[in-house]
Amino acid sequence: MSRLLSEEEFEEVTGGAFARRRVVAMSILKGARTPAEIMAVAKSIGDERYGNDSLVLQILDDYWAEE
Repeated sequence: MSRLLSEEEFEEVTGGAFARRRVVAMSILKGARTPAEIMAVAKSIGDERYGNDSLVLQILDDYWAEE
């Protein structure tokens, strides 16, 4: 029997691992290959999308800590 995710569970799923991997994937698609290149491209993604790179950099810090 399946159940719907609670609002907190949904936020954790969409805001955590998925967001980190999405940013890394977007960076790789833009040609980044090394961690330093991925960080640089992700910073530009943060500037483009959010007008602020701190969110993206926090996401990537979490990602590298997990790997």
